[in-house]
Amino acid sequence: MQNIQSMNRQEDESAEWEQPMVDMPEGEDLPTLLVVEDNPDIREFIRLECQDNYRVIEARDGEEGLAVALAQVPDVVISDVMMPKLDGLELCKLMKADHRTSHIPMILLTARSSEQYTLQGLATGADDYIT
Repeated sequence: MQNIQSMNRQEDESAEWEQPMVDMPEGEDLPTLLVVEDNPDIREFIRLECQDNYRVIEARDGEEGLAVALAQVPDVVISDVMMPKLDGLELCKLMKADHRTSHIPMILLTARSSEQYTLQGLATGADDYIT
């Protein structure tokens, strides 16, 4: 009897190891990431790095990014700062001022690494600033 209980306990323990640590949702159930970036290579890099954990949607500039954000209401936005038409700082201000998008975490991405630019980005309402 004791051997049977011991074997059952070992089977239960091994079954626990076979289960994934985190169940990741698939397809439509993934959170949506909006990438707003005018450089197609950087946009593609971010998409490839994030596509296993997010449903990635893209925009080529701030104007397009705002339109996509209002239409699809993503779960998080990563935006370049320096872009044509509407830069990332202005995009962030507009999104944070609009009740439909103000709750969306906004991460600004730029090559400018000085503290002044980081503070400027955070002052617009960005949740984080990556250099």
